[in-house]
Amino acid sequence: MTQYATLDGTSDAGGWERPDSGSPIHTWADTTTAGSDYIQATTYGDAVGPAIFTLSDVDDPESASDHKIKYTAQGVVGGMSFGSGPALTIALFEGTTQRHSTTNSSLETSGATAYTITLSDAEANSITDYDNLLIRLTMTGEMEEAVYVYVAYFECPDASAGGGVTTSPAFLLFME
Repeated sequence: MTQYATLDGTSDAGGWERPDSGSPIHTWADTTTAGSDYIQATTYGDAVGPAIFTLSDVDDPESASDHKIKYTAQGVVGGMSFGSGPALTIALFEGTTQRHSTTNSSLETSGATAYTITLSDAEANSITDYDNLLIRLTMTGEMEEAVYVYVAYFECPDASAGGGVTTSPAFLLFME
């Protein structure tokens, strides 16, 4: 099974917005399935962000495998752009300590696209408090470029079902 840490708070919007809503922006990207809701950043030549989002709590899986950051995003190339389009940097923090960062400079512009980032074993093992994880989003681009983020979340395996070594009853009878 899998645990999902979804956006559950906006610590700092960092210039990201949902222009048609007064709701906290994390509520527009707080699931694990992309729909029509999104948050956006639009640049006029400077970076936008970082937006900092708290994540719902998950239990320590006591394993370094299958730690992932998943997000669905779309880039929008502006009319004054001469480059390859906007870039999105998505980072996983534990409190103030960065555990992973990736910049996607090849965002699909024809529609919302799902992306998966798999943490290395060393990055996953560096997490000590799964209740203190944050996602930070920063967008860079040229004039009038934008990034839409539909969902962003962290995923890891379930916590182990129990600790220690289990011994079968048949083995115990044999030992008696």
